[in-house]
Amino acid sequence: MFTKPKSSISYQILHILSQRKTLSHEEAKRKRYHKRGLEGEERFFNLLEKGLDVPCIPIYSLQLEVNMNEFQTDCLLIFNDIIYLMEVKNYYGDYKVTGDHWENIRTKTSLKNPLHQLSRSTMLLRSWLDKHEFPLSIIPQIIFMNPKFFYTKLKRICRLFFQVSTACL
Repeated sequence: MFTKPKSSISYQILHILSQRKTLSHEEAKRKRYHKRGLEGEERFFNLLEKGLDVPCIPIYSLQLEVNMNEFQTDCLLIFNDIIYLMEVKNYYGDYKVTGDHWENIRTKTSLKNPLHQLSRSTMLLRSWLDKHEFPLSIIPQIIFMNPKFFYTKLKRICRLFFQVSTACL
């Protein structure tokens, strides 16, 4: 049972607005960001659809709320007693990582640390599962889908997976 990833509400709103007016520079940038993210999630979906040969339930673009906090998961792979929480990133370019700081080497722009988002999603998913009395373990993963994404000076961080190789650093 596979359902495709869905575009975020933010992207849908920006897409509709772009058909009615010229978006500001920031709005157009945000729309491109959401579109690129969806493209990465769709590539991940296609890889799983072709190569996943173990019984599980995949759920894409699930929006949940717990304790007045909303969050959206890119992909949950549910097995008998384990949930893999998959955070899919479609970043491109050369990045350096120093501690918690991620920076594009060429543009010097900072990037939100994806491990913070993964940590927050894991905590909220754990709260949601506990609230609904689902005793499942969570294994959080970040998947980098873009082959044009490179990093340097990355200290040992587990749970980062790349499309080409799936090794823990």
